[in-house]
Amino acid sequence: MRRVDEYMCLCLTALLVVCQFTSGLFAQQITAPLHTATPHQNPPNLSVIPQAHWDRIDDSVTRGLDYLAKQQRPNGSFPAPDSGNPAITSLGVMAFLSRGHRPGEGRYGEVLDKAVRYVLNCQLPDGVFSALPINLNDHASHGPAQTGVYNTTISGLMLGELYGMSSPRVAGEIQAALVRTLDFMAKHQQRSQAFEVNLGGVRYLHRHNTGIDADLSVTAWHVMLMRSAINAGFDVPQNQADQSIGYVRRCYVNTSGQFSYTVNEPFKVGRGMAGAGILCLFLTGQYDSEMEARAGDYLLAESFSPYNVPNGQRDHYHYSAYYVSQAMFQLGGRYWEEFYPPFSKVLVEGQRNDGSWDAEASRHREFGNAYTTALAILALTTPDQLLPLYQR
Repeated sequence: MRRVDEYMCLCLTALLVVCQFTSGLFAQQITAPLHTATPHQNPPNLSVIPQAHWDRIDDSVTRGLDYLAKQQRPNGSFPAPDSGNPAITSLGVMAFLSRGHRPGEGRYGEVLDKAVRYVLNCQLPDGVFSALPINLNDHASHGPAQTGVYNTTISGLMLGELYGMSSPRVAGEIQAALVRTLDFMAKHQQRSQAFEVNLGGVRYLHRHNTGIDADLSVTAWHVMLMRSAINAGFDVPQNQADQSIGYVRRCYVNTSGQFSYTVNEPFKVGRGMAGAGILCLFLTGQYDSEMEARAGDYLLAESFSPYNVPNGQRDHYHYSAYYVSQAMFQLGGRYWEEFYPPFSKVLVEGQRNDGSWDAEASRHREFGNAYTTALAILALTTPDQLLPLYQR
């Protein structure tokens, strides 16, 4: 087991966060269900990992957070191309939160204050988050018209997780920002109603020239945004959430037990999308033992060794690591116990001397080390359970 005093401290911090979400200044009753199949069944057995390895994981996470803090720019952002911010800065903030750090407090308090302020300043009047002006005619790869919904959903998710930990003044700003974001995403999701294949899903700000205006990668972040907002007491129409999870379920490929990137394209599969599909089902109470077990079995067969080596053309190593680590913890039992020990060993050993992790080896390498470092930390800290969204 982990050191008793440290683990108790982490648990008390998590309890404090939950209490703040349920009794905060703007908190409302949570109406949407959590997991319907008593998620405390098959809890992950933390004792499968020796204390010496827990110590290595803890040291690795601390070194990664130190790296992010040292890399912070004067405007509060973490290094990334402008098209990737404020999403990458938001992932960095979530990495700190996942270890129990909070704005305005302790070692990283000022770092988090500046990062959150940067994210809030990136919101446009319509609710979109972007560090760049949006030109909907811009179809350039990784331009803001493509990454705008990633920036919006990930930034909104971070603010939802932060909401209950914030001072009344900042909580008020977050409330206003999240209301704008949720309103924008509701309208953006309605765009998918025109074609059944896209129903309930979301994708880029510009329309895709193939007519496919939804994918699981973007939709999963939207599901997480809605789940986080509901946890924090914000109103999300039930039909909107139902349509989103309906899209996720239609991405399931029955012949292989995987989840595809888009509906009706069963060849567009990979471990990242399998992890995203499992995670979305758990976070929305849509338990499906066959879907989750088959996808979990597929993931157990997909090793993350050697480090930073994609398992296919569409795979992004650290992006997949984030999703799969979260999904396997939700599955619990043998899935987490067989996955996390070797996975965490590979990730810890792959860390660079400066505390960062390598940029993605394939596509999205341009998003840099802050991006992959934040994802690696979020993948390693799943057992700490300090982000309300991911608590079982």
